[in-house]
Amino acid sequence: MDGKFLGRKLVELRDGMSQAELAEQLGLSREIISYLENGTRQPTLEQLQKLSDYFGCPVVYFYSDQRIARIKSAYRTDNLHGASKDVFEYGKKLLMNLYEMNKLESED
Repeated sequence: MDGKFLGRKLVELRDGMSQAELAEQLGLSREIISYLENGTRQPTLEQLQKLSDYFGCPVVYFYSDQRIARIKSAYRTDNLHGASKDVFEYGKKLLMNLYEMNKLESED
């Protein structure tokens, strides 16, 4: 797997969010985010899943040349806690799944 490709995708998805902010949201260190973006380290499966869940995109997105429409939140989730944050993240996943299903239907 090409770490540089993952890194470019990660920078794109961060979209102005700092490495430190992303690291805090994911429960990782800022250094890990930097290593992943620079391609000097490959993510663990757990880290990949955290990234996928947080950004609402499939894991394979990080290693493909596909472009997906990412649903941007109207607000940051750092002020949400517990069940509220879980509900928000679940809704984001549902919307991404609906988008992907509609895209597949239109290809047929």
